[in-house]
Amino acid sequence: MQLRIQGHTYRSFGQLHGVSHQAVQATAAGKPSKRIEDLLAAVCGLPPAVLWWEHYAESGARIPVERATSRAADPSTPDGGVHVESGEAA
Repeated sequence: MQLRIQGHTYRSFGQLHGVSHQAVQATAAGKPSKRIEDLLAAVCGLPPAVLWWEHYAESGARIPVERATSRAADPSTPDGGVHVESGEAA
């Protein structure tokens, strides 16, 4: 809502800051992106920890985002990340 008050849409905000409107929308909905969170918070005039409190510990430190491993490198996949016919790693 604050973006609209400032005269922006997700698309115009993304173009202004060199990110996709989908990334802006996803971040506004809660998907972690430190860079975009900081940009959106600046527009709102609030610290990012106030808007995305679930991404921050009580100490104020940002909680690290855990990334999923690549399926190709995941040993739990049926082929163990190896191309079946050639035996080479994917």
